[in-house]
Amino acid sequence: MKLRKPPYPDVLGTAVYYWVHVKHRETAIDMTIEIIHHAAAKELLATTPNDPFERQMTDVMRDWAIESLIQGAWIREYHMWERDTKEYFDWHYLRNGYERIN
Repeated sequence: MKLRKPPYPDVLGTAVYYWVHVKHRETAIDMTIEIIHHAAAKELLATTPNDPFERQMTDVMRDWAIESLIQGAWIREYHMWERDTKEYFDWHYLRNGYERIN
């Protein structure tokens, strides 16, 4: 079976297409974690920075928010991976002249 390529460069369905999307989501998650770190530091400066209880609570809330973000992102990313993997193989079927699988 030889992979049929269109006469023009079509990025849909290629591994590079999905890799770019994964990297964009990874960058978004990293950026969100940095924003949470900055917000926690700003909150600590806005309140009394010498209060040990306030510092501990800010650290706990920051870590909880990051953990919740990562758990939610992992679940979302897993479902995106499933969908993208199916689409990737569907595109290979189409490029080989077969009909799309539903």
